[in-house]
Amino acid sequence: MTGKRGRGPVVFLSRWLLGPDEDPASLPGRARRFLGRRTWLFFLAALTAGFVLGGLGGLLVYRWDEWPHPTFGLFVVPAVLFGYLAVGPTRAMSVGAVVLSAATLGNLLGMLYGPADLEVREYLGWTLVSVLVGPVLGWLGHLVGAQWRIVRGVATGAAAAVVLLPLYYGFVDGDPYYADFMPRVTVVFDLMAVAVLVFLCRGIVPRLVAVGTAWALVWPLPLLHAAMLLVHVLVWWSKGQW
Repeated sequence: MTGKRGRGPVVFLSRWLLGPDEDPASLPGRARRFLGRRTWLFFLAALTAGFVLGGLGGLLVYRWDEWPHPTFGLFVVPAVLFGYLAVGPTRAMSVGAVVLSAATLGNLLGMLYGPADLEVREYLGWTLVSVLVGPVLGWLGHLVGAQWRIVRGVATGAAAAVVLLPLYYGFVDGDPYYADFMPRVTVVFDLMAVAVLVFLCRGIVPRLVAVGTAWALVWPLPLLHAAMLLVHVLVWWSKGQW
């Protein structure tokens, strides 16, 4: 009898901390409903945003010095954001692929106008990555707006972990490429991108879960690092180095 009574508060507390929101009005609604009724506008906005942001990244990446500055925030956050605004997981995955593919194409065109030598074949690999990773990012964005607190937190943490990978490689793992070619402006930009993702995740507890999930995926768990290895394999293959 005492055991049952003791479990009551624990169950209540766990449901309150990690369970679903009871107030439907707290869920994101107006923008999602507006864009949900205008599919063409939604995907046009996604295509334009991805292309413009990718193009600006390509144009500006060599303006500070002669080296590229690795950043994932510029590509991850738009795909997650449009997935967040999508009605349903299928549309979220589709728009994630559209945004990331458009950003890749825009980045290619922007880099073509830069002063550095560019291996165009490398973007074949990045296009394949966009087609594969874009739906995942869009799906995570959709889950960031989920009703369940635990789902919001884990999805936000997973997306934030992808953005934080270059920072981990450069400042923790000591990878020469990331350590040498990441100026302060890139670091600040990616940290702001993570802040945007955390802001989208409603609630204090889900945000704490997001922080813990991001730490686990970047530090002790090898899942994202294995995925990065596959990305590098695709890029190396497209350049004819594999």
